[in-house]
Amino acid sequence: MRFQISDFILQIFSRSILFLIVGHVSLVAFSQNPEGCEMPGNKKVQKLWEQAQNERKPSERRALLDQILDAEPDHPGALYSKYSEQLKKAERDPYSKGIAFGYKPMKAVADQCPEYHMYPYYYMGMIDFQNKNFKDAEAHFKKFLEMEFDNPEWYPKDHEEKYLEVETLLPSCAYYDSLYSNPVPFTPHVVKGISTRDNEYLGIISPDNELALYIRRHFVKRKNDLTAREIEEFVRSKRQPDGEFDEGKPMPRPFNITENVGSATLTIDNKRMFLTICEDDAQGYKNCDIFYSDWSFHGWGEPVNLGPGINGKNSFEGQPTVTPDGKTIYFVSIREDEIGDIDNMDLYVSHLQEDGTWGQAKNLGTTINTKGHEKSPFIHEDSHTLYFSSDGHQGIGNFDIYYVRQDANGNWTKPKNIGFPINTEGADVGFFVAVDGKTAYISSNERDDGVGGWDMFSFDLYKEARPEKVLFLKGQLRDENNKRITDATIKFKDMETKQVHEVDVDTLTGDYVAVMNFSNDIVMTVEKKGSAFTSRYLSTKDSTLNDVKKVDVEVKKVKVGEAYELHDIRYATDRFNLNQESINMMGEFAEYLKKNPKMKVAIHGHTDNVGSPADNMKLSEDRAKAVYDILVKAGVSSSRLSFKGFGETKPVKDNSSAEGRAANRRTEFVITAN
Repeated sequence: MRFQISDFILQIFSRSILFLIVGHVSLVAFSQNPEGCEMPGNKKVQKLWEQAQNERKPSERRALLDQILDAEPDHPGALYSKYSEQLKKAERDPYSKGIAFGYKPMKAVADQCPEYHMYPYYYMGMIDFQNKNFKDAEAHFKKFLEMEFDNPEWYPKDHEEKYLEVETLLPSCAYYDSLYSNPVPFTPHVVKGISTRDNEYLGIISPDNELALYIRRHFVKRKNDLTAREIEEFVRSKRQPDGEFDEGKPMPRPFNITENVGSATLTIDNKRMFLTICEDDAQGYKNCDIFYSDWSFHGWGEPVNLGPGINGKNSFEGQPTVTPDGKTIYFVSIREDEIGDIDNMDLYVSHLQEDGTWGQAKNLGTTINTKGHEKSPFIHEDSHTLYFSSDGHQGIGNFDIYYVRQDANGNWTKPKNIGFPINTEGADVGFFVAVDGKTAYISSNERDDGVGGWDMFSFDLYKEARPEKVLFLKGQLRDENNKRITDATIKFKDMETKQVHEVDVDTLTGDYVAVMNFSNDIVMTVEKKGSAFTSRYLSTKDSTLNDVKKVDVEVKKVKVGEAYELHDIRYATDRFNLNQESINMMGEFAEYLKKNPKMKVAIHGHTDNVGSPADNMKLSEDRAKAVYDILVKAGVSSSRLSFKGFGETKPVKDNSSAEGRAANRRTEFVITAN
């Protein structure tokens, strides 16, 4: 197909409804309804009016109408006749400023003689619609449709066309009034570093919020070039310690060898990139396909075509977006199938097969795709919320942003317009949402505070349009000697549904990345043969988990006589009762002990030095026993368990600080046999 990646941004398709009425209304002069009302004025005015109705020369008729209006400024017949002709002339003139000038005289006609004719309401409705006065437009359109005349001569020749036009626009009035009367919160800020005086578009920021990939179109004068020429470069920007992005550098080889490379997305670990590459075929046409490239210690590998399940020889594929598990990809395609056709962009989906190939792509269907164009898809890390741009759904601009949600059965909701003023009368594209579900990004060349051309903007997305809350953790596993652990599995257990999400650790680095729904509390447990119980409690109440969270975990080997802290065991002040979070944690510890039936443990309780030593000794023993009781209740044999309190006698930190005292208030388990 003859498309470049920039075509996705720069192709602007007019949306029919709003632009139909801006200077493109076919107007004709026509007979008035003599039964509507009595025309005002004395005998002289009445005679002039009769002459004007019979006059065939336009110049003479205009002169007569002006005489009438000089004497009777609100004469409905003269007003209507004069301005009907002027509106018709404005419609024919390509340099006309439109038909807005006709509103006042047409309103005067309707005010003076409401039943004079139906077409003042048509004009007022059209002008109201153009000026976004949708409630008034609705009222005028309804009045227009209600009026009927017995004499067919009182209708213009194109009346049926206009009648159908109003019938089409009328239902839209309430929709547009709702959009414009209920603006959504929107305070955009240009993303510094990424946005420059050049054009930056088709961008994405990595799930961990550290890397940005985008296309920059700018003028470059290279060796042997006589003059600078405009090119597209695939660019990366890295987030700096101050939180801003750097100004970006062209992606190294194997990218940017030719133009028309970019429109990328990344997996959650930043180690696989899906991107669009357009190559010349034998006839010199651009054929755009989706490729992937893997990251290693040596850099990005050679791009590999995703194969025939997604890419076709006679079709266009681009703008990929992938789910967190890397197994589902959404993208834009122009192809001929049972729904799509060769003239329109549609959204498609493909799933990764067990053999590592991508399954046959499927059109997302008519709920999402229209007879127009759909592009710029973005699937959030919640795997259920899809954002995209379209010029085929009812909207306010060339391309509006919409979002849909997928239910448990795989069905998509009806697309919802993301709202005004996020959507404008221009092309709104390149929309995506960060992991936190709150920070959104958009590409635009129409914002007043932009740097130049197409820029990237960020803003807080209003609550109703946000995706589901997700947990995003990244980190590294190391042992007590600070060596990387590369052969472990991390399990995340939902405390409400009991569903378990497993994540493998990178076999070279010991790194892990995990993304999952975060509707309920989760217990994170590291499983490795020969290792002690290692777990963390992740609460939905913990605001630090609302964004990307780095959690490095130390995993210790099992050693008889060694003490290991039970993390996230919490008690109320001066109390030994465990809260629900701690009970959940002990449930996971019980499962660990059941998997290691030969292991015996002693539960040890410790306090800080606040209070008397005797009270602290008793409190620590009561707390240790509380843990013991829960483990027994969970099915661990009491013969494998013991408990003891040590009060404030074994501090691990100085009690002079709050941090030190917090560290000393702890519960440990000591392996007594294995």
